[in-house]
Amino acid sequence: MMRSRIFPYALRLLVSGVMGLAVLAQISTGVAFAESFGVAGHLGGTPNVLVAHAGYLYLGSGPELAVLDPATANSDMRVGYIVFHDMVQDIALTPDGPYAGVAAQSAGFWLVDLRQPTSPRAVTFLETPALGVAIAGHYAYTAGDTRLQIVDIAQPEYASLAGVMEVPGSAQKVKVYGDHAYVAQNVCRDGTCYAGLLVVDVSDPTTPREVGMVDPTGGAGIEDIVAVDNTIYIATGSDGLCVINAANPTLPVETEAINTPGTAWAVAVANDLVYVADGLGGLFLLRQEH
Repeated sequence: MMRSRIFPYALRLLVSGVMGLAVLAQISTGVAFAESFGVAGHLGGTPNVLVAHAGYLYLGSGPELAVLDPATANSDMRVGYIVFHDMVQDIALTPDGPYAGVAAQSAGFWLVDLRQPTSPRAVTFLETPALGVAIAGHYAYTAGDTRLQIVDIAQPEYASLAGVMEVPGSAQKVKVYGDHAYVAQNVCRDGTCYAGLLVVDVSDPTTPREVGMVDPTGGAGIEDIVAVDNTIYIATGSDGLCVINAANPTLPVETEAINTPGTAWAVAVANDLVYVADGLGGLFLLRQEH
């Protein structure tokens, strides 16, 4: 039943085009596109990222962060939204859920107050390209351009930059587990580009430092990262799923490379199963044989 109710809404999102419809007005509480114009309304966009918390879904759809209430799926699930002036690439929630970190490409990193789901409100802005975001404790980690940046969000209204680390290539995504951040990057040298995963010690967020690096098989790109204990699962697009043993963070080692038939866009791990969203290849459930 849930699938049949959600599908029409998802279809409306998919057919609405890349940027959807934006309504501009001279006076607006939305994000300003120019000095005299702000966003008064927005509809549609390509879904990029979806996270869930406390009965709500938070969808990055084109340039907007939409708050969805599945309980209203018989009508329009969107109960609130906020628009940025570039595509929402990643969303991370604080542990208690009232704030979301948003990576919005050239529009930068934003911290959004979600305490009123019908009217999400931006409270912090970091003027830097942001493609990936993670939140651990009271720090937000953003990946973009050639940097990993760490923002102290203990006081959301007065968030401040705590630490910065330059990376060799273009930082695309970041996940944080324990004292380590895993940063996906694209590196181009002499006309050849490949994907790499950096292991960064963030035990002191003010002085992040690279301690290890591994290049997944194929090098097509890194679309998603999940870490469970000392094992890192990487969705590498057209190259499938890559598994890394990071028991020694200074010397991570690839242990498996699984070439799925489609395009591995996302990966999740639960109950000893690895789930791979494989594009046209469908959803794969993999069990590691011991």
